[in-house]
Formats: sequence, C-alpha cells, structure tokens
Amino acid sequence: MTIAFQLAVFALIATSSILLISV
Repeated sequence: MTIAFQLAVFALIATSSILLISV
C-alpha cells in the first residue's frame, strides 16, 4: 500500500460521494 495508491483510492471515494450527493 503506497501513499500514491491510498491517495488514488481516497480520490475515487471522494468523487463517488460527490456524485451520490449530487443525485
């Protein structure tokens, strides 16, 4: 688990959350 990988996962979850809230 590299920092870059964790950052990518965090960005993915954040984007999903924003999309869910927008709907």
